[in-house]
Amino acid sequence: ILRLRLCYHKHTSVPIIIESVEAVANEDRRHRMDQQQSSCGRHKVCSEREEMRSMRIEKIKQNILSKLRLSSPPNITEQPLSTDSAPIMELMRRYGMDQDRGTSDAEDQETEDEEKNASIECMLSLLDHESMNNSPSGAGGCYFTFSEQQRSFAVHSAFLWYYVRPVNTTETYALVELQRYVATANGPPRPVWVRSLRVSLNGSSKGFWRKIRVTGLVNGWLERPSYNLGIRIISRGLSDLVMTESRVGEKNNKPFMDVELVARTRRRRKRDAAEGLRCDANSTETRCCRFDLDINFNAAGWNWIIFPRTYNARYCSGECAYLQLSNTREQLIRHMGNRPDLPSSRHVENCCVPKRMIGISMLYYDNDGNIIFSKVPDMEIVKCDCL
Repeated sequence: ILRLRLCYHKHTSVPIIIESVEAVANEDRRHRMDQQQSSCGRHKVCSEREEMRSMRIEKIKQNILSKLRLSSPPNITEQPLSTDSAPIMELMRRYGMDQDRGTSDAEDQETEDEEKNASIECMLSLLDHESMNNSPSGAGGCYFTFSEQQRSFAVHSAFLWYYVRPVNTTETYALVELQRYVATANGPPRPVWVRSLRVSLNGSSKGFWRKIRVTGLVNGWLERPSYNLGIRIISRGLSDLVMTESRVGEKNNKPFMDVELVARTRRRRKRDAAEGLRCDANSTETRCCRFDLDINFNAAGWNWIIFPRTYNARYCSGECAYLQLSNTREQLIRHMGNRPDLPSSRHVENCCVPKRMIGISMLYYDNDGNIIFSKVPDMEIVKCDCL
């Protein structure tokens, strides 16, 4: 038996069939089933959303390499330093990086750079045995390499960090001397004195780190790379006090250069406070919306990135109705509609795209094994809009 839902016209009293009761029941049943689904996998919009996720991940990887001016991911088979080593922990502390949250205090700012490439803020140049043996000064000197990109910045500050080994001595102080190698007319480079530092031993049975300011020295190297012939660290009276060569179990204790670089002045612009529509993974929303997208660099095989290990890049997906258009897009379509020589606005497709993005702080190894701290722009979507 087909049961119908009827209503009567208020003037003619003629019954009008609205819909069948079975149809109403079926619709209610489908609605309840939709509510019971924890994910939106049954909907067409979800397959489109998954496609957008995949495209976004690949785009992010391409953007990172491009913004860091890398042609390919650095080949780091094994990280030279562990994440709890003194050089890395110093940078994490300085820039307020939280390994657990995968964020940096420097990321939440009221303005954003218009620069499209990453700006190097700081780098740690690590001592490398191969470069040390092949350096102009020869074996026994410490040699630190700087790339052409790094040489395009000015030096704000530079410190040479060195590790003082525990020694069995009755001395309470030791004199550590820094020397740099300079060219000679006919012979090999020779060391000349740069600075001396008095180090308190305090009878400690454990090793410790000390640093020497070398801002002027490094600035000269960046301006004139030919002057970079290496340096030498010695201790008067205690020959084995300062570590310049790795030993078993001591790879984290090699000398390193901590350099803060000053980027060229960049224009900055105010951010728009509105964030637009935000949706979760199970949403069946079809309109243009912002979704979360967690990027795990270790899972992607990018172990050359030290920080962040993961971050929420987000992505945009959804349909764009006319009422969702941004003011700029709406004005453009109205203008095109009034121009007979241009296509009709009905044929103009609207796209759900990022409208505002912010940068992230990144700590990573470059191709020379140096540790670089950079601010990479336009890596995290804040707002999606129809354009």
